[in-house]
Amino acid sequence: MNEKKYHDNEEAGLVDAVKHGDKDAFARLYRRYFSELCDISFYVTRDKEVAKELVQDTFLVIWEKRKDWQPKGSIRSYLFRAVKNRSLDYLKHVRVERGWKKMHQRDITESDAGEEAMSQKELAAAIDRSVDELPEKCRIIFIMNRNQGFTYGEIAEIQGISQKTVETQIGRALKKLRESLSRHLPHHPV
Repeated sequence: MNEKKYHDNEEAGLVDAVKHGDKDAFARLYRRYFSELCDISFYVTRDKEVAKELVQDTFLVIWEKRKDWQPKGSIRSYLFRAVKNRSLDYLKHVRVERGWKKMHQRDITESDAGEEAMSQKELAAAIDRSVDELPEKCRIIFIMNRNQGFTYGEIAEIQGISQKTVETQIGRALKKLRESLSRHLPHHPV
């Protein structure tokens, strides 16, 4: 119990020192959590360089806004949430960028192959639009599983929810996607 109280006091002292512009305290904070935060970001992004950049950006924002910095709870949990959210935002940005590029590709030939490619592009755009229409939590979980290849267990750990909740959200996403995409898919008689 005394050990936790000591740790809490140490963290409060670090936050206070950083808020007052203490570069040594900031460096201690950075060294203490950098590697662990990179692991969390990599877990979400699956890209080591991007993970490092996102963690560095998180620390940069903290330093720039240090005077108003008010982390809720422990520094560790605050940093983990900040990096996880920044990583998820990065994935959303990449997805939007990818969708934009798909929609703006115009090099389709006039052959039958070109027409088939166009219908596949239309279907891909319809899928992207349908995924965008999912509720935020459902959409993030779906993207993490289908686009990033995370297992249900990994998603549950990253999101801080149960694996059953992940399964339920994926099920809801698939049901909504089937409903919204039914008009784009060929109907096969039974």
